[in-house]
Amino acid sequence: MIQELSDRYSSVKPYRPGESVFELAQRLGIETSDILKLNANENLFIQEKYVTDLIKQASEEVDPRLYPQKEGDNLKEAISKIEQINPEEIIIASGGDHLIEILLSAFLRLGDVVQAITPTFSMYPRTCLTRGLKYIEENLDRDFTFDPEKITNNKGDSKALIVCNPNNPTGNQFKKESIIRLIDGYQGIVFLDEAYAEYGKYTIAKEAVKRKNLVILRTFSKAYGLAGMRLGYIITNEELASLINERYMMPYPVSSLTLKTGLKVLQNMEYFEEKIQMAKRSRDILFKKLNKIKGVKAFPSDTNFILFTTKHSMDQVYSDLLNLGIIIRKIGNVPGYRECLRVTVAPTPINQKFTSALEEVLK
Repeated sequence: MIQELSDRYSSVKPYRPGESVFELAQRLGIETSDILKLNANENLFIQEKYVTDLIKQASEEVDPRLYPQKEGDNLKEAISKIEQINPEEIIIASGGDHLIEILLSAFLRLGDVVQAITPTFSMYPRTCLTRGLKYIEENLDRDFTFDPEKITNNKGDSKALIVCNPNNPTGNQFKKESIIRLIDGYQGIVFLDEAYAEYGKYTIAKEAVKRKNLVILRTFSKAYGLAGMRLGYIITNEELASLINERYMMPYPVSSLTLKTGLKVLQNMEYFEEKIQMAKRSRDILFKKLNKIKGVKAFPSDTNFILFTTKHSMDQVYSDLLNLGIIIRKIGNVPGYRECLRVTVAPTPINQKFTSALEEVLK
């Protein structure tokens, strides 16, 4: 049995986020607080204590001895008011990766063909591989845009289309009219990943509830500081949402504490909106600063990260920064550009430390 599983998943590469903060601090002989963790697009503008206080409040309002009661319904109600949709059009799950697993498992079967606008979030090709799906890449143009008709004409026998908008890792949000044309021209199901929508210019959540072939993925990890709590949700038409909620989902997929914490976040949206706006302003400053550094090309972003490339080797820049206690993300090649890196947007003092270090390693 073990050998059979090993053979089945032999082509699946392990997900390795890289050296942890604790491992790196130990290796460099410094405090963990001196490490700049800028590789996972977490919201560093939110104060840790603010979130832990919300979790403490939530913990006092749930009974962990019991399965979740009304916490899921209450969270759906809160989400529906913000998104201006109905609670029945929402599916709640344990983080973005769980959403991907749910959708690819519920809608597709072994051997089905999936198209994906690439480059994209690494969990999509990985999950397709583990599910025995045929994964077809539809590469972006050099300016990180796409032709909707070209993709829909290349549909073949594909049953699903994956689009991240804003896109990870390029960081750009596609034109709304291009997204709508793509959805309207595609006959299968469209999985539209809006993990970074709070940092972008728009969301098409309302379109999902009006269409039969559109599913939108959202998360509390990127904008709301709950990456460690694992909470996400799907928006789609009521018929699909009902089928998935009632016929496919396991009971109690999210803990009562996580559900209640998510509700606390949405009840304090003024604070989180302020932090999101701060991140956007900091992003624009960082983008300009990066492009002033000799040998660096940074790309415009509608997210809380920036993709960039340098005159030096990607591996060398990554390694040199790591040895200075700065963790960023190696991306590799994107259309028209080689050996790209990605950095999380952080508060100004952290951004300044990062850009100063980058200037140093590029000398």
